Amino acid sequence: MILMAVVDVMIATGVSYAWTRRGAAAPDYTLAVSRPLKDKADEYGPKEIDRLQAWLAADVEKALAERVADGRAPVHLALVLEDARPSRPPGLSIARTAAPRRGGATISGAVTRSDGRTTPVIYRAYRKAGGTQAPDETWADARAAFRVFAEMIADDKFGRCAAEGCTGAKAWKAAA
Repeated sequence: MILMAVVDVMIATGVSYAWTRRGAAAPDYTLAVSRPLKDKADEYGPKEIDRLQAWLAADVEKALAERVADGRAPVHLALVLEDARPSRPPGLSIARTAAPRRGGATISGAVTRSDGRTTPVIYRAYRKAGGTQAPDETWADARAAFRVFAEMIADDKFGRCAAEGCTGAKAWKAAA
């Protein structure tokens, strides 16, 4: 796996930096972090945003690995990690954590398939209100959102929904 950090390539669109993945068999992709999320580094910790980006990249690569082998993978992904919220405050032990937060993530971008069609994508998944138990891990909800999003990309659920004319919140219900 070759990951290359590209600093400040998308400032005009509000994105602070991106990773680019290129491989012979794997689809090319860029994974950027939005400026608002990058600005949360002081709140979350300096390495947390990089960790989130790395986890999302790993989940996308893992989900696409099988599809690459049989030719069903997209040829290009341009993704932006728009937002991520911790399930509990970063740096606190579970014993010191009060009620769980509404953790999760928002990811947007575009997926281009081998037939040339490009589908815009946006995925939002956050913990619903309620519950009394905080997850064991600070980023459990965001990581769960990453895994579901990666599987949806790999299974072309966004593309099928776009072909059927789904938009907005209906797209996620129809695609799931």
